[in-house]
Amino acid sequence: RFQHRAFRVDDPVALHTMHAECRRTGVWIAAGSVFSVVMRLRMYTTPITPDEGGYLAIARGWSHGLVLYRDVWIDRPQGLLLLFRFWNWVSGGSTDSIRIMAMMFGILLVASTAIITREIVGDTAARWAAIVCGIISATPVLEGHTANGELLSGAVSAAGLAVAVCSLS
Repeated sequence: RFQHRAFRVDDPVALHTMHAECRRTGVWIAAGSVFSVVMRLRMYTTPITPDEGGYLAIARGWSHGLVLYRDVWIDRPQGLLLLFRFWNWVSGGSTDSIRIMAMMFGILLVASTAIITREIVGDTAARWAAIVCGIISATPVLEGHTANGELLSGAVSAAGLAVAVCSLS
């Protein structure tokens, strides 16, 4: 059940309270994002995984004229390979920057999860969702520090869901 935030525009107290709640939730989302980055930062210098290396190799081959799914084949969607191709171009071919991409998508996941939770349950739950998501999604046991298909697609899916939930409320 969606929480409706009915307020009157001519009620300055209610408007101020709503803005204060939004600011506090934003601070918690920022804190969850910081936790997410810090958890991933300690794994920044680890070598890229076979998944990341494979995606990157295929993206590089694709950018050098090889035909996707004919000359280079992988059982992953084009969107993932397009992202790696774009990231390879932006980073100038730096493999170290793959961890930065994972951090950015981790932040997207934290913010999206908090927004979804805020729209459905409320600000208090959204604050805790941001912190919990920031910590748990970056744990090494889940390989949260890697730019794997699960993290990247999960973050994009959560962002799409956040947009949909916001449009319904």
